[in-house]
Amino acid sequence: LEAIGGKVVWPRCSSGVGSLSDEGYQFLFKLLYSLCFLELQPESPFVVDLTNLPLAETMFVCDAWSDSNIPPRLQTFAKVLKVSLRKHCPDVVSHVMGPPNSSFRVPNSVATLRGDINHRKTLQMVSNTIRCCIGDDKHSENSGAAAERTFLLARSRICSKDVDTAAVRALLTSKNSPSPYFSYANICRDPLVLLKCPLSAWKFRGLRRIILSILNRALDANDHLVLETSPTEDTAFELVAARNAIIVRCLLVATSGATSSLTENPTKKGARPLYCSMMMSTIRSLVVRQRGLTALLVRQGLPDIAVDWLVEFVPESINDASTLKSLLSERSSLTAAERLTAADASLRVAIVHGSADNEHAQALTYAALSVMVSSFFLVIGPVGVPVNCVLEDDGPDVTQLCRKAFFRMLAALQKVNGRNPGVRNECTIALQKIAGLCKGENVMSGVAGVVAARRKKLLKEIWDAVVKANNAMGCGAQI
Repeated sequence: LEAIGGKVVWPRCSSGVGSLSDEGYQFLFKLLYSLCFLELQPESPFVVDLTNLPLAETMFVCDAWSDSNIPPRLQTFAKVLKVSLRKHCPDVVSHVMGPPNSSFRVPNSVATLRGDINHRKTLQMVSNTIRCCIGDDKHSENSGAAAERTFLLARSRICSKDVDTAAVRALLTSKNSPSPYFSYANICRDPLVLLKCPLSAWKFRGLRRIILSILNRALDANDHLVLETSPTEDTAFELVAARNAIIVRCLLVATSGATSSLTENPTKKGARPLYCSMMMSTIRSLVVRQRGLTALLVRQGLPDIAVDWLVEFVPESINDASTLKSLLSERSSLTAAERLTAADASLRVAIVHGSADNEHAQALTYAALSVMVSSFFLVIGPVGVPVNCVLEDDGPDVTQLCRKAFFRMLAALQKVNGRNPGVRNECTIALQKIAGLCKGENVMSGVAGVVAARRKKLLKEIWDAVVKANNAMGCGAQI
C-alpha cells in the first residue's frame, strides 16, 4: 500500500477526480480491503499500518465522489470507505479541511523540512525528533509517527546513508552519555548494533519501523561484505547463519510476548503479543533466505510461546522439514529433553503447514512421533522412586522437562485434520502405541502406596489426553 500510494498522482481539485490514475483506484480498493480485515481481525500481525498512507488525499477523493454527478457505485464505495476511515483514523479525518497537500496536519519538524533542504539541519532535525520520541514518558504513538515521517521525508531529500547513520546515532544515545560515533560502514559491518537500541525505542511503532528498515538495508550490505572478506564460502555461510539466528531469535521473543518489557498492555496472566507487521515480515524474509534457520532456532531452544508464534505465523518454516528431521536423528548432540522439545516444535510445523509439502511433512511427523513414543518411560519417571531423580549435570529435572514437551505434543495432535492423510495416519499409529504403553504400565505390580497413586494419576492424565486427541482427529481408531 505504501508503494502504490507513493506512485499515485492525486487530483488537487474536485474537477480532477475523474482523472484518477489506475494506481489510485487500485490503492483505494486495497485500502478498503485492508480496513475491513483490520476490523475483523484487529489483533492479527497481518493488519495494515496506516501511519504513512496518504489518508488526507483519500478523504478528499471520497468527498469529491459524494457528488451527484459521480456514478452510484463510486458514491457507495466512497461512503463505505469514509465510514471506515472515521472509525480507525479519527485524528486524520478531523483535520482534513481542504485539498490534499494544503491543509493536511503534519508535525512542525516535517513542515520545516519541506522548505529547508540544508543537509546539516536536516540530519539534526531527524536526530532531535527521534530523541524527543524516546524521551516521551507517555509513549504516545503520535510522536513515533512524527519521527518516522521526518525520517522518510529526509531520506527522499538527501543522501539516504547519512540519514540512516544519524538515526542510528540518535537511537543509541542515552540521557547520560554523548551521542556515539557510527559511520555507515560500521553499521553495515555489524548490523547487530541495532539490537542495542533501548527498549523504549522498540515500544514506539514509528521508531520500531525505522530500526527495522535500517536493519534490512544493513543486512543486505553485510551479506556482500561477509562474502568478500571470508576466506571460504562455508565460513561466510556460518557467519551469516549465526547473525540471522540472533536477529530472528530476538525478534521472535519480542513479538510473541515472551517478555513483558516490550508488549502492549501486559496483564497478570501473561504478556500480550506485540502485533507488528514489519517485524513479522523481517522474520519471514530471514527464514526464507536462510535455509535451516528454523532448525537452528529449535536446536538452541525457544520459549514455548515463541515456538507457537513461529509455527502459526511463519509458514515458510516447513521448508526446513528435512533439516528438522536430521536434527531429531542426532542422538549424541542432543539430550533426551532437548530431543523431545525439538520433536514438539517439529510436530507442530508438520501439522500446521504439512499441506504445503505432504511428503516431507509425513516424514517429519514420523520422526517427531518416534521420539515421543521412545521417551514415554522418561515422562512417567523411574519405577518405585518417590521423586524425580533423573537430573542433568546443571540441575534441571529431565522428567519434568520431558513431561511438559510430551503433553504439548499430545495437545498438538488435537489439531490434526484430514487434509493430509499421511500425517493423520502417523498420528493415529503413535496414539495407539502410547495407549498400549499406558495399559502395560497400569497392570504392573510391585509398587504400592503414595508412589503407586502418583504414578496411576499420571498415567490417567496421559490416557485422557490420548483419548481426547483421538476423538479430535475423528479417526475412530480403537485404543
